Amino acid sequence: MRRAKITVPLRPPGFVERPSVRAALDAQSGPPERGRVVLVSAPAGYGKTAAVTDWVRADPDVAVAWVGLDAGDRDEHRWWASVLAALTACPAVAEDSPLHRIAPSWSDDAARDEIVSDVLEALDGLTTPVRLVLDDLQTIVDHSALIGLQELLRHPLPMLTIVLSSRYDPPVGIDRLRLDDRLGQVRVDQLAFTEPQAAELFRREGLELDDDQTATLVARTEGWVAALRLASLSLHRRDDPAAFVREFAGDDRSVADYLVGEVLAHLGEREHAVLAAATVTSPLHLDLAVALTGHDDAGDVLDGLATSTAMVTATDRRREYYRVHELLRSHTLARLRRGRPDHLRGLYRRAAAWHDARGDHLEALRCARLAGDVDTTEVLLRARAVELLGRGEFDALAQSEQMIAGSGADPRVRLVLGLAALENGDLGRADELVSAADAELTDRESDDVTVFRRIVAVRASLARGRIEDVAAAAHAIRTESVTGIPLRALALAARASGLVYAAPEQAHRDATEALALAERYGWPYLAVQARSSLGVARLLGSDKAGSLEHARAVVSRATSQEWPRSPGHQRARVVVASAELLGGRPDAALRHLSSGEVAADHTHPQVTTAIEVLRAAVDHDTGRPLAGWQRLRSIRRAASDLTLTDPQVALAANLEQHAALGLGRAREAAEVTRAAASQLAGSVEGALLHARLQWSTAGDAGARTLLAPVFARRLRLLTGLGIVDALLLDAEIAATLDEHAYVHEQLCRALRLAARFDLRRPFTTLPEPLRAHLAGHHGAFGALDALVDEILARGPSDVEAVRDPLTDRERTVLAFLPSQRSSVEIAQDLAVSLNTIKTHQRAIYHKLGVGSRREAVARARHVGLIDAPQGPGAPEHRTT
Repeated sequence: MRRAKITVPLRPPGFVERPSVRAALDAQSGPPERGRVVLVSAPAGYGKTAAVTDWVRADPDVAVAWVGLDAGDRDEHRWWASVLAALTACPAVAEDSPLHRIAPSWSDDAARDEIVSDVLEALDGLTTPVRLVLDDLQTIVDHSALIGLQELLRHPLPMLTIVLSSRYDPPVGIDRLRLDDRLGQVRVDQLAFTEPQAAELFRREGLELDDDQTATLVARTEGWVAALRLASLSLHRRDDPAAFVREFAGDDRSVADYLVGEVLAHLGEREHAVLAAATVTSPLHLDLAVALTGHDDAGDVLDGLATSTAMVTATDRRREYYRVHELLRSHTLARLRRGRPDHLRGLYRRAAAWHDARGDHLEALRCARLAGDVDTTEVLLRARAVELLGRGEFDALAQSEQMIAGSGADPRVRLVLGLAALENGDLGRADELVSAADAELTDRESDDVTVFRRIVAVRASLARGRIEDVAAAAHAIRTESVTGIPLRALALAARASGLVYAAPEQAHRDATEALALAERYGWPYLAVQARSSLGVARLLGSDKAGSLEHARAVVSRATSQEWPRSPGHQRARVVVASAELLGGRPDAALRHLSSGEVAADHTHPQVTTAIEVLRAAVDHDTGRPLAGWQRLRSIRRAASDLTLTDPQVALAANLEQHAALGLGRAREAAEVTRAAASQLAGSVEGALLHARLQWSTAGDAGARTLLAPVFARRLRLLTGLGIVDALLLDAEIAATLDEHAYVHEQLCRALRLAARFDLRRPFTTLPEPLRAHLAGHHGAFGALDALVDEILARGPSDVEAVRDPLTDRERTVLAFLPSQRSSVEIAQDLAVSLNTIKTHQRAIYHKLGVGSRREAVARARHVGLIDAPQGPGAPEHRTT
């Protein structure tokens, strides 16, 4: 890390001391024991950094940790690294402080939370007051680093005062800080120069302005420090200051353009050349300045500009990089575009070559694109696009594609850009590019082109939901024929994603190698894709912990890098949300689904369907059983033409059948069982569906014979849920046969699996005989007693509304109960005896767990067995 980032800056030359600003900062930062947060908020050019620098340097008795934030701190890992570097460099942080031993690196949310907790605990243990200054905070807004800052601000740290310097108010819970009386604020009205301060600035610059002239400039700039400093530069070169003041007018932008123009008008030829070079890329390295201008003393010229204009500044301690103020930079660029466009294009071309030679391919591509150089852009894309794709630089690739559109680009380039569009969710544009490339490519292309076409085929089939084509395309990828590490890594990742269900062991090997290459060479997007496949492969191999580790890492990285539409990201969201749902935490599942659903819309239909199924299950598990079941049923019917994987079908069918039976809907439970029968034949889940339907609808203990192959391990297991549900169903049947020892044995097996694989959901709707067994044998489950306590503490669930499904005849009778018709009249309407009606009523009351007709109607309405009134005629309500 550059030392300059964590060093308190020097006061700028000609600094005007402002005791009022110091006093405001002192007042807003106290009392320090309350863990104060001081927000210094104002647009660029109001002297925020200078004011805070002056304040902290004016009081050397209070230790300071300073972080000059930049784009590199947008990732939360890097942000914490910068903050810890600043704190550990602060003399008030003792050498034995835990802060010196914390490494801000993590692979999943749990590890991150532990690290953040360690940091906060260490800060809470500070014994000496420290001011932590976070300068240029606006650079991390809308990025993952902001999450870390929000954690830091959430709770007061008595010995730590946090100072936030930003161009605008950051979304860090300012209102909450204000309510907690922890917020101090210094804003534009306090930072803007007053007339006396402006007069002092002009005096220091050797200018003699009267009070009226000073007042006019302050009024027209509204005390904007940058504008006043620029005005002072212009005034030095004017023979008639009074005329300058009279002519000085306009809004902020026009004022800035005018003043920048005044500065440029007095620069020499060499200064103009160096300044032009500095506008091409920012920050500008001294070596690049020399290469662009041909002047060996470009560094000296930049130093001179920094001194004379205050609009060019060194960004590092060794003064190797320089940054031009954005106002000056944009003004200079506009002048070059208007007056010397060929010169500007030449600068961009030379900058592209310089950056590419040094491995900064992204900046090289940007410069070539800005030069409008189609040939160079195509050369760079042919050589570097696979690496840029591995890094997830979709915006840069899309911008390059727009620039070369219509130029008759090399079909190989269009193929790569088509894959980039595909990965970024733009399927229409991807089809156009790939089709155009395929039309020009032949069967005699190189092995690399052939492999790349197969990679595109795999990803396109996945995106379009053509599962039947995916494995065939993946098997056709021959990685041994590939030249170049980037393409090999991409080929391995694509083959893994295509084979993860058809050949999970091969997919695991491919993804492991792809991940190793991606991490070695710094290709984060490729790492996300590889980890996503590893997560699924591990899940299919019953390694749930390993699967979740990879899936959570994918979610963390894809979120911080802003790749919401990545298929790997979406698939990882499904894995994590599934784990939360099956772990009995539907609210946590919903948080993940809410983050991923929008991005998945209209792309990757299998992923979209999986997300919809999980959301429906969340509805069911959070007190909306009818809505959840209806949604599950609707999803299945809508996806009837879509090829889903066996595990997807198994989970969705299990969830839907369980919900239907819980609502007493035997017909609908049979419907989903039949729909899934063919695809789930020979699986644990297929046997479970048939056994549960037979037991729930007929009370037939012979359903246990259907479960025998499950426990003999003769059937394939598709989901972790299947075996636990089978054990609980077997135990429930055994309980009715008074096989108490066997019930206990099967419950113990189910509990062990639930504890090992975090499967709590099956126990949230535990049948009453099994719940009674757990309660009656409390203390007899050994190490599993803690889990039993957890299950019993939740109490009976309201989700499973009806224990036994109603028969067709019972549902017909139920439809009449909300009406005013008597039992005799109902019997007459149905042409049956009164005793038959009474028998059906007693069965209805028993199954609904009620004791009267009124209670039965209320219960039936609650669980959705009766629809809304249908108007005149009998029955008043109908069953659905």
